[in-house]
Amino acid sequence: MQIRAAQVMSCLTLVIFFLHSLLQISHYKAEYFCKFFNLNDLCLYLVFAVYYATKFEDNRTYMPQLIDLETSPKLDENDQQREVPMIAFYSFLHIMLVMTAFAKFVQYLKVYQSFYGLFQALQHCLSEAVPFTVMMYLWVIIASFLFRVLGVDQDEGGKDHYSIIGPFMIHALNAYRSAIGDTQEPTYSFWAELEGSH
Repeated sequence: MQIRAAQVMSCLTLVIFFLHSLLQISHYKAEYFCKFFNLNDLCLYLVFAVYYATKFEDNRTYMPQLIDLETSPKLDENDQQREVPMIAFYSFLHIMLVMTAFAKFVQYLKVYQSFYGLFQALQHCLSEAVPFTVMMYLWVIIASFLFRVLGVDQDEGGKDHYSIIGPFMIHALNAYRSAIGDTQEPTYSFWAELEGSH
């Protein structure tokens, strides 16, 4: 009952904020969508609406650290196939709620002059870093394609570390780790085995 009351109160609070955003949209028109914090507000409303709609009748915990796999009832294969994506889905929603709520909190700190100057500096730095970030991720994607096409395998950070994702994502994660200094040495076991078989 307490959980349901907290959900309703949170929903009513966000409805009030959402109505305020609608008033701003009617006043500023398309200019409203050009500011980061306005887009963050809309994202927060959307994420919470999805979270509220899916969790209203389901009060089970989906925090991975709070799920006791040993004492929880055993699920058959069909139920397990549904349960694992739900845990991942709610984990994603939790992350989005925390990030958007934090950005909303930061937005209110802008009323203080010292914080406003800091945010202006951060905004300038981030806007200047956009071209480099885009180019870096493009190279990560290209390297992932090249590793996949050439049959390159990963030794330390390979299938043992990423057992639940596909080969391309393994290459993408290892290429990213190498790009930020956590070098992942590629191996050529496919070519070595092919050469040894002849």
